[in-house]
Amino acid sequence: MTADATAAATTTGTAESLLDETTFVTDGYAEVFARHRRDTPVARDEKYGRWMLFRYDDVRQAYLDRRLSSKDGTIIGGSLNGQSDSASNRMLICSDNPSHQRLRKIHSPLFFRSVLKATDTATRQRLSDAAQGFASGGGGDLLSAVLQELPVSFLSLAYDIEPADAARLIRLSERLIGYADPRIGATDRPAARRAQAHLELLTEIMKLSARRTNAPVCPVAVAPERAEALAEIRERLQQDEFLYNFLNVTVGGNDTTPYTAASLTEYVLGHDVDELAESYARDRTGFLAEVFRWTSTNAYVQRRALCDLEIGGHEIKQGEFVVLWNYSANFDETYFGADFAPQVPHPRPHLSFGVGAHRCIGAQVAAVEIECYLDWLLPRAGAMTLPGPFERLHSTFMRGFTSAEVGMAV
Repeated sequence: MTADATAAATTTGTAESLLDETTFVTDGYAEVFARHRRDTPVARDEKYGRWMLFRYDDVRQAYLDRRLSSKDGTIIGGSLNGQSDSASNRMLICSDNPSHQRLRKIHSPLFFRSVLKATDTATRQRLSDAAQGFASGGGGDLLSAVLQELPVSFLSLAYDIEPADAARLIRLSERLIGYADPRIGATDRPAARRAQAHLELLTEIMKLSARRTNAPVCPVAVAPERAEALAEIRERLQQDEFLYNFLNVTVGGNDTTPYTAASLTEYVLGHDVDELAESYARDRTGFLAEVFRWTSTNAYVQRRALCDLEIGGHEIKQGEFVVLWNYSANFDETYFGADFAPQVPHPRPHLSFGVGAHRCIGAQVAAVEIECYLDWLLPRAGAMTLPGPFERLHSTFMRGFTSAEVGMAV
């Protein structure tokens, strides 16, 4: 690589970084990512000591490259140890094959069709119940009043816990994701706040796991095989593996769908609702895919090089971390436009759920929950108003929100 290319590849310096928690808080970030895709598609961030990939083809190939490992943690700050993960090869998100394949196979019954069907029914009921109070009060914070109901039913059904307990886990998960946000965590002591949030969530999961019973806890009938499947999962896992993956499922999905729904709501209320409703009715599957691409809630994942390798003409040394920007890949001008365009077929599928062995195991759950929400939102959007932009979360990993104020005609 030439000296000029080296300089171009290290344009992200120590003053500010795309990996800072404030990247998605203010406008203008889309142009920064577009500039990287055009000029420095493979760049090194010296502040965090990581390589970053911005173009679709590079990100997709990195997902499939077995020389790039997940076992040392896929999120910056996701582990208490910055160089490795305490759950390495014992947790879905931070494991390589054959461990990942084993864990995925063991957990697959949690995502069987019977559970998805029960999740659909229960989620629609929870949305209906939450909407009554929200509408009678003339609106309010949609995120806390309605959207955080979206993941409750699946977590309750999957792990045989009370919906109220599932809701509490979701709130604790939000505190973990938002550890660096001044409205949620502690900006002066982010590392300490992150450790505390980790401990709080894992402690609650341990308590729930220890006191669970065989009594039905969700008011939706599911096949009896589900309870048997959960018991079998427990038997096939070590205790720490069960707890780690309970945490993985909790954090992996329980912030993603509320934030995706918030982004979608903000867009819908600023555009032609009837046109969007018609587009959704014509092709629900295509519309959902575009929602996940355009929102790109999980902005990135990271991998670690198992050996020296080359990406885009740049040498990645063994042991170095590589950030795969899902968000940037999903807006790569080679395949996608900048606008929300559910009626336009794209030549490539989005990467919001990853691809290959690590494609999100809960992708179908997310689709069920967002479809439930679209069926709730679109008929009501005409009575809803947007007082101002939603409050964005300080997080470079999760493109989320801390509040979503919406008015609603009584």
